[in-house]
Amino acid sequence: MIRDCVDHEVLDVTLPAGFAERIAARAHGRRPWRSPRIQWSIGLAALATAAAITAGAGLPRPPADPPVAAEPAAEPRELDGRVRIEEFPQAADEGWVQSDPREDRQVWTTVRRLEGHRHPVRVYVFSGDVTLGGIASEYRDTAKAAGWRSVPSASRGEAVTWTEVGRRHVVLQSEPGLVVYVVTADVDLAWSVRIAEGVSVR
Repeated sequence: MIRDCVDHEVLDVTLPAGFAERIAARAHGRRPWRSPRIQWSIGLAALATAAAITAGAGLPRPPADPPVAAEPAAEPRELDGRVRIEEFPQAADEGWVQSDPREDRQVWTTVRRLEGHRHPVRVYVFSGDVTLGGIASEYRDTAKAAGWRSVPSASRGEAVTWTEVGRRHVVLQSEPGLVVYVVTADVDLAWSVRIAEGVSVR
């Protein structure tokens, strides 16, 4: 039965002359105590292995998986005159679009002073191909600031915060393609987050 199977598998396979004898001779040299029947079985196994390798080499390879198309980035939204901040009712009229070398985003900013506070509040609004982690990494000075931490009290989206040279930084992503970045000096965390959450683009 073994011989019939091997004959069928190697019917169209051409092996070098003396291949089986060399295999049997090596096996015999390493294991002199083996019987001729065992040596013949070893030779048959070697032939079957060679046949399988040779036959497999000619089989067509399965096609590679098609490349997965990347999700298209969000297009920048027009921000000039469209930003509203609940804490600063007139912020849209007193903000401006900054020049940005990246064509896949638009940046709007305003500087406002809260009543009873010495230091102004700066608010950035990023629209387009932007993420919370990307803005936080871009604007956090790792040499001066501690690592950021999440703000579980944020009621809209996700937010992170860190402090740097007496200033508090809050980055909030309320929806895909829209990130708000607030910098304050003498405003507590809850109020800073509230300022960020109060940003909307009409």
